[in-house]
Amino acid sequence: MFSVARGWTAIGESNVSTKGTTMSSVLYADWNELTGLDVEIKKDGRSIRTGHVGAVTRGADALWLENHGAQLRTLFEKAEGYTAWPLTGDAGVVAR
Repeated sequence: MFSVARGWTAIGESNVSTKGTTMSSVLYADWNELTGLDVEIKKDGRSIRTGHVGAVTRGADALWLENHGAQLRTLFEKAEGYTAWPLTGDAGVVAR
């Protein structure tokens, strides 16, 4: 069982541990709530990238991950099958 703070819309649950880091346990349907958070982007169940959400489109159908090191600023769209999972420990996210 899990709960989500601030009325966020959680639609899935998953726990993945890689190299000692626990990835997100809650999938969010409304990407507007992810601005300013660190997330893991997945497609077809596979991890694509982690990063900081710099912006979300008005309709919440796409988000921008900020550039970090050699990784450029990148746009991810729901219509292309991408999902966004906030990394555990981000403020406001409570998963149990």
